[in-house]
Amino acid sequence: MSYVKYLGKEFLNYGKGGDTTLGLYNRLKNFLNSQAVENIIIEIGTNDILLPFLYNYSPEWQKTVKKIIASGRIPSKNIEEFEKKTIKTY
Repeated sequence: MSYVKYLGKEFLNYGKGGDTTLGLYNRLKNFLNSQAVENIIIEIGTNDILLPFLYNYSPEWQKTVKKIIASGRIPSKNIEEFEKKTIKTY
């Protein structure tokens, strides 16, 4: 269940289920370059950690993770890439 409904009508949810840090980084960069915002809440990174774990969990998960990656939701390759993508100042 999304917490966004508790924030009020002035908050918009631009979340994308199953997104990864790279996906958010690209969308956020474009979003912030196109308009000014007063407040922003960011939750990201779970899939960068979870997808590689699930890929190694079972052959069934390998198929699922491959489909997710093929759709453009690409997890970080390692901790250095994850940190580089998540520790940014705008």
